[in-house]
Amino acid sequence: MARELLKPTEDNILAVYRAARPEQIAAGMQWYSDARTFALAISNGDVVKGAGVIAALSPQTSWAQNMTLASRAFVDGFASGQTGDNCTKATRILNGESPEDVLGWNNPKAKSGHKVRNFYRNIVNPTGPECTIDRHAFNIAVGFVSEKGAIGQLSRVGQYDLFADTYRRVAELVGIPVAVLQAITWLVWREAIGLDLD
Repeated sequence: MARELLKPTEDNILAVYRAARPEQIAAGMQWYSDARTFALAISNGDVVKGAGVIAALSPQTSWAQNMTLASRAFVDGFASGQTGDNCTKATRILNGESPEDVLGWNNPKAKSGHKVRNFYRNIVNPTGPECTIDRHAFNIAVGFVSEKGAIGQLSRVGQYDLFADTYRRVAELVGIPVAVLQAITWLVWREAIGLDLD
C-alpha cells in the first residue's frame, strides 16, 4: 500500500514566516546574498563555479561544513569529504564543466537533485524564481517534522514543483523573493525545533 502524500499549505508557510523576529527577517533577507558573496570569494570571482561546487557538496551537510568543504576544494583542486558522487560532481565543476550540465539542469531525464540544482541557482541569483526545498522547507510546508517524508516524496514526479509553487505563492503574497521567504522560514523553523543554525 502506497504511503499517502503529505500536502504543503500556504497557511503552514505563512505561520512560520509570521513568527519570524526582526533579526531573523534581516538574516533571511541576506542569507543567499551572503552565500553568493562567499561563492565569489572562494572562486576568485567566478560565482557560477563557486555556487556549483557549494551546491554539489551540500547534500545532508550543515552550512558550516558545506563552506569548509567548498573552500578546501578550491585550495586542493579537487573535492573531498562528501560522497563519491558528490565529490565527483564538484571536481568536474572545478575543472571547468558547466554546473548546469553537471547538476542536471540540461538533462531532461534527471529525476533527482532538485534541491541541489535550485540551491545552486539561488546562490547565483538570490532574487530568481527558483526555490530550494530541503527537508526543513518540506516540514515547514506540511506543518510538522516528517523525518522520512521529504526524501521519498520530493523524488516523486511533480512533488518538488508542488512544494516550490506553494512557496512561490506565499512569497508573492508577502512581497518578497521566494529564496528570501525560504531562508527566513528556514531560520525560524530550525531555531524552533532546536537545531544549530550552521
